[in-house]
Amino acid sequence: MNDTSYITFHDAECILLEENNYISLLLKNPEDIKKIRPHFEDKDFLLKYKGTVGFNSVAFIERMSFEMNHTIKLFPKYIVNRCHKDTFIAFEMIGEAVDDFFSPSRYFFDRKRSGNNDVVDVIYNNELAESWEIIFEEKSVSITLSFGDILCWGIASDLMLHPKLTVSFEQTSDITYISPVSCAGKILSDNSI
Repeated sequence: MNDTSYITFHDAECILLEENNYISLLLKNPEDIKKIRPHFEDKDFLLKYKGTVGFNSVAFIERMSFEMNHTIKLFPKYIVNRCHKDTFIAFEMIGEAVDDFFSPSRYFFDRKRSGNNDVVDVIYNNELAESWEIIFEEKSVSITLSFGDILCWGIASDLMLHPKLTVSFEQTSDITYISPVSCAGKILSDNSI
């Protein structure tokens, strides 16, 4: 789903359109391209903006390009949406990126084959499949893989059974802490859990 908002980018007023794999900046005044031109080679920077419903968002931009229609395309490594505070304790990954590594059909097939016939209500509840504890930068990180909670996204749900990978860590205000994980999911602020 696309999210549209307004942003001032290098002193140029723009309309920001957040799409699936990139962010488009549409200049309100095409003449403002002169203000942005010196920054076309910028890489690896944080872009902070507010979404349409007023939540803060942060994107780690790897590179950008200029389109012929005075549109600037920003290519994020990740986007952190719905930041309620400036500190974070976890993030979740869900969708096709995780499906490539953890197959719900394989998990439930193996579960049934091993004799576990318990019925799991994957619409409203979830099943904890795996959990791990690792040390990253000398800090404890907890990782859990679960299946279910199909309606946890509300009406935005695609009603498909995706695995959910949740990574929890000590409270931090450094948004780039998640960069090595290259997450494509939502970040949870410390008041969201």
